[in-house]
Amino acid sequence: MKSIVLLIVVVSYPLFLAASASAQSAPWTLGEREGRQCLVTPDGKPFMMLGISHVGGALGGLKGTERETRLVEIEQQLRGWHFNTVPQSDLWDRFPFIVPLDRLVGAGESRFEDVFDPAFKARLRKKISDACAKTKNKPNCIGYWWTDIPPWPLSSKKKHGKNWVEFIRDLPASAPGHQRYQIFLKEEGPHDDVAFLRLIARELYADSAAAFKELDPQRLIFGERYDTFNVPTEILEEAAKVVDVISVQPYEGKFNAAKYDEWHKLTGKAIVISDWNLSFPTAEHSVTMWPQFKSPFEAADAYEKYLKAAFEKPYVLGYFKCQYVDQVLPTGMLKQGLIKPEGTTYAEFSGLLTGIHQRLIEQLQAEGRLPQQP
Repeated sequence: MKSIVLLIVVVSYPLFLAASASAQSAPWTLGEREGRQCLVTPDGKPFMMLGISHVGGALGGLKGTERETRLVEIEQQLRGWHFNTVPQSDLWDRFPFIVPLDRLVGAGESRFEDVFDPAFKARLRKKISDACAKTKNKPNCIGYWWTDIPPWPLSSKKKHGKNWVEFIRDLPASAPGHQRYQIFLKEEGPHDDVAFLRLIARELYADSAAAFKELDPQRLIFGERYDTFNVPTEILEEAAKVVDVISVQPYEGKFNAAKYDEWHKLTGKAIVISDWNLSFPTAEHSVTMWPQFKSPFEAADAYEKYLKAAFEKPYVLGYFKCQYVDQVLPTGMLKQGLIKPEGTTYAEFSGLLTGIHQRLIEQLQAEGRLPQQP
């Protein structure tokens, strides 16, 4: 009898592994319900993202049992506020997520690279390979984000001392980027900085997308998280050739429908609000990041109006609120979350936000873009 049981286990175990691997490799995809775009989960259900970024600060230096206990508390809190998507890696097994690579290009204050250099291409591929190795078998993985706030505008020299074209042009004569620029000057067509900026984007985007499609072909590419709507048209056109979704961090208190429509029309892609927030002053901090309103109530009112307008757009797939726990920047500015560092919750605002999310969920369920709760 023991032999029969053992035989059943031996025969069944590979079948179980195959079934598990199949389930894990099932992709998230883009879909549509009644003319409105949405994500589709591996098991075929519609999904819209109500996400929150920057959760890691709440974990501090916790380890072992204390860390796990805190993660359970965070999960319960986020679900209570009706968040359903969290990029923080410690929560990947608990929520759907997009992998935030943050700095696919550059490091620290160095935002520019010679994208034509084989050495850079090798580093790029290594970063992508490392990311894919960690997540490609995780069923909650929706896809990947690339660089956070890439410095594409030619006006970025005001902040970084030079822009990307000037960086390439100023490289040594032996550098691959400098040599590519000299070839560019001899080619037909315009020879201005915008034209070469397009070539930089084309090179970087094509290489990045090719690596992701090779190493983890089933995941969605959400591209770079652009800073507001100041990205040159040429960059968006190049991105649209290789990404699945356009990501933007709109630093605004009132929904700019014209800009959203412009980007969607230009790229033909769905859009995700990858980082966004509104704020209000506190007794300790009169200066806060993101558009500030006089009180939690006014901030919540503007918050709901913004999200309601955003989700009325049939191409918006979701949003990510900036910040879970307060962070004070070196300038003294408060990057406001939903809880203070000591663990005290902004009860008024978080309660209002919970209601906003609940109303959005009901709207999205009525549209068929979120499954009805049993």
